[in-house]
Amino acid sequence: MFRRTPLGLALLLAAAAPAADLPGSQDHPLLSRYEGAQIIGYLVKPFDEYTLPLGRIVDVTPPTTYTKSEKVEGKLTRITYVLPKGRTALEVYRNYTAALARLKAQTLFEGAGDRPLGMFGVRYVDLPMQQTGQILQYSYNAQRFYAGRLTTPASRATIALYLTEYENGIIPEGVSLEKGQVVLQLDIIEAAAMEEGKVTAAQMQTALGEEGHVALYGIYFDTAKAVIKPESEPTLLEITALLKAQPAMKLYVVGHTDDTGDATSNLDLSMRRALAVVDELVSRRGIDGARLTAAGVGPYAPIAPNSTDPGRARNRRVELVYR
Repeated sequence: MFRRTPLGLALLLAAAAPAADLPGSQDHPLLSRYEGAQIIGYLVKPFDEYTLPLGRIVDVTPPTTYTKSEKVEGKLTRITYVLPKGRTALEVYRNYTAALARLKAQTLFEGAGDRPLGMFGVRYVDLPMQQTGQILQYSYNAQRFYAGRLTTPASRATIALYLTEYENGIIPEGVSLEKGQVVLQLDIIEAAAMEEGKVTAAQMQTALGEEGHVALYGIYFDTAKAVIKPESEPTLLEITALLKAQPAMKLYVVGHTDDTGDATSNLDLSMRRALAVVDELVSRRGIDGARLTAAGVGPYAPIAPNSTDPGRARNRRVELVYR
């Protein structure tokens, strides 16, 4: 069974981190370790470019190429674990993907294969044992790979998860590894969250392209009012820049509220706020009205619990949605 971490993100946890973890290493706060796992490789880069595999391997000759891939940028954390004896790659993989599904992570690609050209092979993205110069052999039959994206209030994280089973080779000093033991590599690339009033046109375009919508928190209204406040100007400028840079783009502008008060009144308020944004963009900023459609859904599409002040604040938003 899984336990919930203080951050609310669940994986099967160990009672305590194994003493044999690589010095200076630690679990990532977004995704904890499988029970009994040992960290044997650890790397953090404050900002890096990362090639995310979204298809099968074309050529294992470095740099590895795939039938489809995506370049992502952000803070890179790479953790390599050795799993306890007796576990299989598929068993561990199912635990992780089930936990990610519960967290509502967006699955971008899953794969498995029996040869390097069929899937990911030992040249995936430099398992730490290869970084030491040692060539180890892994089971092609056991290979499993997951690529996904997880959005939290603090960040947007791209996740790459690779598992296989050790066959043979020279083991680095300090690592205990027997044939059949699962080796797991977890790569997490975090993009900074879009701050209130600081979201850029480029960030909007990226979110729209990846998810079809983007939530904005830099458009401000007084309580129960639908008049846009002056401090909304930075976000309105960025929306305008986005629409002028993408002249074929058409959007729904959708108002959302929390569940405080009467639902019917909230529906009306959310529509009036969406209309206010559309009117601002059309009448004062030169955007063609045919490109924008206002909608209001009131409290009926929350993205956080309404039982707390932070949750209600996240639910009060304007979203841009592709149409």
